[in-house]
This record gives sequence, structure tokens and C-alpha cells, in this order.
Amino acid sequence: MAIGRRTPRYQSWRRSVATGFAVAVLLLAGVGVLAQEQEAGTGTPQDRDALHGFLQAVAAHPGVQAAQAALQAARHQLDAAFDPIQFDLTGAYTSLDVDSDFLELIDYVSQSPGVDPTLPTGFVTDGAIINASLTFRPFPFGDIADLADQRQFALQLARLDYLESLTGLEAQALSLALSQALAAQGVELAGQALELSEEALEVAYTRFERGAATERDVREAQAGLIEAQAALANAQANLQLSRSSLHSLVGDTAVPELDGLALPVPVGTPLSVQRSRIQALQAQLGPRGARRNMQPVVQAGYSLNVSEEATVDFSIESRTLQPSVSYNFQPQLGPVYPSQEPQLPDYPRFADVDIPENPVQGSFQIGVSVSLSAGAQSELRAAELQAQAAQSAYEAALQGAQLEFDSLVASLEESIRAEQVARVRLHNATLALDEAQAQLDAGLGVPLEVQSTALELTQAHLNFSQARQQVVQNTLAFYEFYGIPLSEALR
Repeated sequence: MAIGRRTPRYQSWRRSVATGFAVAVLLLAGVGVLAQEQEAGTGTPQDRDALHGFLQAVAAHPGVQAAQAALQAARHQLDAAFDPIQFDLTGAYTSLDVDSDFLELIDYVSQSPGVDPTLPTGFVTDGAIINASLTFRPFPFGDIADLADQRQFALQLARLDYLESLTGLEAQALSLALSQALAAQGVELAGQALELSEEALEVAYTRFERGAATERDVREAQAGLIEAQAALANAQANLQLSRSSLHSLVGDTAVPELDGLALPVPVGTPLSVQRSRIQALQAQLGPRGARRNMQPVVQAGYSLNVSEEATVDFSIESRTLQPSVSYNFQPQLGPVYPSQEPQLPDYPRFADVDIPENPVQGSFQIGVSVSLSAGAQSELRAAELQAQAAQSAYEAALQGAQLEFDSLVASLEESIRAEQVARVRLHNATLALDEAQAQLDAGLGVPLEVQSTALELTQAHLNFSQARQQVVQNTLAFYEFYGIPLSEALR
């Protein structure tokens, strides 16, 4: 089979991914679809559990914790917007600064009988003001509906930020784990190459002493040994660097075995498309609120006089349709006059009538308020243009996501072809070493040729491991593209 030939299974995979994207971009914002053709994992159930525990350690990263806290805050803010009852309580204490001579006069009048009854007999200088109100929200309407929608969109955006943070860090952790495994393999193979170089140098010395090799052969063997020593030192440094990078992300969590890692390509709505779609819907709230600001507001209410100092008010207005009831206590500060018994006319009809101090039991109010502003129309136009800009940004996000998707598919296809080539080269290098060893055993070859072939096999192993790692990394790019955490895909 030709290396570049596309198998039916490979073509089916590409068609499924492309079809999934075409369908996903038509979905509403926030609706992600995880359609996978095979189960993700690393082989055995134990390996899957180890990988899942490894990814769970990423959730403790400060970046993920910050995004999760923001998500929880947005959820609580949304719950507050749907709170059915709002209670407000205010209080104040008032003290009047009254002329002291006047207060002495009032005190004298109150203690002197026969003084003019029209004069005050007391003076109230201090008192507390209390206002308690209950506002009911039977359903979101008007400004409250806009507030609820705004916080709903904020919650969705916070969720996307959380998914983006978690997915990115999980992909980074898995990539670093693969790099660490590759670096460890590089150290092992570099050590083998060093041993082979040392053996090759010994063989070169022996052949030189027998006259079967030249000084040039010895120098080349010495140079090969130095190169092998440098390669081992570089491999050890790379391994230490990958370990430090991974430790900074997951701490002391054990790294699972990733040789049998199989990650299917997910299908869903691209993260950028989801975010721009939510922002476009969010921008629609601007024109809606601007139009409401230009409409008249009708208020209606009834005030019940409980006493001379207290009232109970019932009110509602058309902007939110939230009924409210409030209790207001306002003390009557100032001079106190003696009460006088009213003289009723001598008529049988009013013989048993008591004249209250305040005959008004309550009052009903209804009114209309209109806000007239020269800039109201301009604000509406600005809000409409912002909504249009957000919609255009959403359409641009669709096009950008399509281009990014094509780029991801092309990169994955290229890495798969490179893996196939590396697999073939590894197989050929293995056969070449067997052939070289067989010729050496038959007395037809030389040890240096076997040494060179063995080094080529070592390099083929490294190239194949790097090619496999690149396939996994290009697959991880799809998870970041759709905002699908690996920990969810492994469930």
C-alpha cells in the first residue's frame, strides 16, 4: 500500500469531522455536541482511571480555580436576578436645633393654666424615620427581564471561559506528559547509542592494531563517541526540563502510561462561534432598553393613612410591573398644640358622630412620566449599530472558525501521513539492522556498518515517537477548538 494513500476508514473520519462542523455552526450558542466515533482511553481500564486522575489534578490549577470562581459568581448573580421578593429597610434619626429661649417659653406655657390656648404646649425635637418596603417579582418584565437576560448571557460567557481554561490546561498537561515520555525515551536511546559508540571505538582500536583500520576510522569512532555523549547530556537536560514544566502544572501527580493513548476527534460548536453568538444576542439588549427609555412610564399607587405619622403605600409601574408595598413612619416634629373638642351642630343626625383628627383615610395616585431627551434617538441609533457590529462579528467568527477548522484538519492529515512514513522507516531500519548483523555473522560485513545501522534504527525510533506525539497534539487542538475538556471525553 502506498504511504500517501487514504484508506476508507481515514476518508470516513474526514467526512464525519467535516459534516460535524457544518452542522455544528448552525446550532445556537451554548449548545455543544460531543459526537465521537470511538471511546477515548489509553487501553486498559486501569490506564483510563490513571489518565482521568491525572487530568483531575489540572482542576486544582489557579487558572482553572479562577475561572470556576467567576462561573459560580455569575450563577449567583443570575439567581439574584430571579429573586421573587426584595426587602428594603431604611431608617434615620432627626434632631431639630431649636432656639433655647423659645423652648423655655413653651415649657412655661405648658405649666401655666389660663394662658392663651392657641399657644403650643410642647415641642418635639427628636424622632426616628422608618421605611420598610417589599417588592414582588412574579415574573421578569421590562428592565428586570433585561437584567435577567444580561446575567444569563454573562453566565454562558463565564462557562465558556471556564471550559477554555480547563481544556487548554488539560491539553497542555497531556502534551507535557507526552513530551516527558518522549524525553525519557530519548535518554534511554541516547544511552544505548553511547554504549554502541564506546563499543565501536573499541572495535576501531582493535582493528587499527591489526592493521585492518586506519587512523581516520579511529578518529571517526572517537568523534561518534563525543557526539553520543553530547546527545545523552542534551536528552537528560530535556527530560529534566519537561519534568519541571509538568510538575508546575500538576504537582506530584503520577503520570499515566500513554503508549496506547487513543483520542478521537471531537465534533461540536467551535468555542469562538459560541462566544460571538452569545455576544451578538447580548448586544440586542441595548436597542431594547433604549426603546423602553423613550416610552412613557405609567405609575399607580394607593396610600393608606394608618395614623398621623404612618402610612402604608401600594404601588406599581409599567416599566417593570413589580408591585410593592411599603410602610412609612414619619414623626411630626415641631410645636404641639392643645387639642380642642370640636363643637358639632345641634342636629340629631350627628349626635353619635366622632370627628377624627384626620378624616382622610388614604389617597390614590396615578401618573405618567415621559423622559424627553435630545440624545435619546442618538442613543438608540448607537445601540442598533453596536448590535449590527456584534452580528457582523458573529458572521466573521463563523468564517474564521471554518478557516481554522480547515487548518486543523490539514495539520492532522499531515501528521498522520508523517506517522505512516515514520512507521515504514522504522520497519526498514529494523530490517536493515538484521541484514547488517547477518552479514557480519557471515564474515561479509564490518562492525562499523552494524554500528551505523543501529544508530539509524535508534533515530527511527525517535522519529516515530515524535510523529505519534504530533498526531496526538494535533488531535488535542480540536478539543481546544471546540472547548471540550478531555476529562469529559473520558467519562
